[in-house]
Amino acid sequence: MAPSEVGGQTTYIILVGNSMEPGFFKDDLVLVRASADYEQQDIVAYRQPDVGSVFHRIIRVENDRFVLKGDNNSWEDSYCPVQQEIIGKYWLRIPKVGGFLRILRTPVGFSFVVVFFSLLILMSIFSDWLYKNNEKSGANNTNSIKDSPNLRFKGMSMDKKSSDSLYLLSAIGFALVMLALVSFSNPIESTAADNYDFTSSGIFEYSCAVPEDIYDDDSVKTGDPIYRQLNNAFSVYFTYELSTKKALEDIQGTYQMSAIVSEASGWQRSIELIAPSLVDVREFTSAAEVDLDAIQSLIDNFEQQTGVSSNRYTLTIQPEVDLTALLGGRELEESFSPQMQFNLDDQKLVLLDDNSDAMDTLHPTQGGVVPGSRKTANTISILGLQLNVLLARIIAVYGILCVAVAVIWMLKRNGIIHSNYS
Repeated sequence: MAPSEVGGQTTYIILVGNSMEPGFFKDDLVLVRASADYEQQDIVAYRQPDVGSVFHRIIRVENDRFVLKGDNNSWEDSYCPVQQEIIGKYWLRIPKVGGFLRILRTPVGFSFVVVFFSLLILMSIFSDWLYKNNEKSGANNTNSIKDSPNLRFKGMSMDKKSSDSLYLLSAIGFALVMLALVSFSNPIESTAADNYDFTSSGIFEYSCAVPEDIYDDDSVKTGDPIYRQLNNAFSVYFTYELSTKKALEDIQGTYQMSAIVSEASGWQRSIELIAPSLVDVREFTSAAEVDLDAIQSLIDNFEQQTGVSSNRYTLTIQPEVDLTALLGGRELEESFSPQMQFNLDDQKLVLLDDNSDAMDTLHPTQGGVVPGSRKTANTISILGLQLNVLLARIIAVYGILCVAVAVIWMLKRNGIIHSNYS
């Protein structure tokens, strides 16, 4: 609990805005502790050169800098701190106490604090003096105080052991009261993300027949170049699969495939390979024939009409899958439009691979989620331990009762108070 200013690991921050609602509110007191590392979704405080301390959530890490955003903000923080600028990670929240502390920091409030602790010191000194005086004189103050109908003060003497125990019980009681404030200010349950993941994946293949003395086999395989003098057409195949760990039902959608020829200037024309058709399964394979003569006719017409002459074009094979389904009882909508591209010139088609990894080109994947939420037991962080809120409430309430009983028993045992039923 020691502040970082005196060598501790804890920094106390009073929130002054609403950027972290609904989890944190203005005038809340939050405690952050220094950590060896910080990750995405951690709530941290950092030093902003212009405005001072900022308490926001890490949404991603870019190189050695953290990108942060307030939960209630629609924009990201303009300043991205490095790890050395982060003060600490969220540890504890005490609602509205910050506003009270802000009052105590005013001249009037500070004067009240000084007077209050001065009175405590004077009471402690007086109690100690009274204990020593009674010890020396052996006086018994029992008879000097008149009986009362219910509770009667017999004296203020207390041995050293009992006095220390009373201070310890007071400290435990204070900690339990703080635990009660924190636990009862947080809901027993919280809403946690419960997203359902799914993946759309595809497999591209192509082939065409060739003379026996050109290749080892009698056909072009996926990944091989296609020589236009040998082939004026080739076949393309696309396999689609929607995979998920949850139950998938009521699948409906459409599927189509196109061939798109384009030039670097931005010109493009498309040819329909497979007309839009209905699908109601999670996995299927389609095949289409690509007519290179028809594509060359589009290129010739473009060059004749525009006067542009280019010896290199791009041929794109693009399937389009649009599906709706029920994933674990939730509505799923998916659109998947991968591309297989070729460099096309007068002599050949060569598979285009921008990532230098043909597996990415021929095996495209796309992940998605169906958002959802679930109720989960809420926890609070106490000294680095995650404590269930309901358990914290039970500990606080019964702990305060036990401390109260122990204090009353100790006071009665030392004769400070006792009941008189006569």
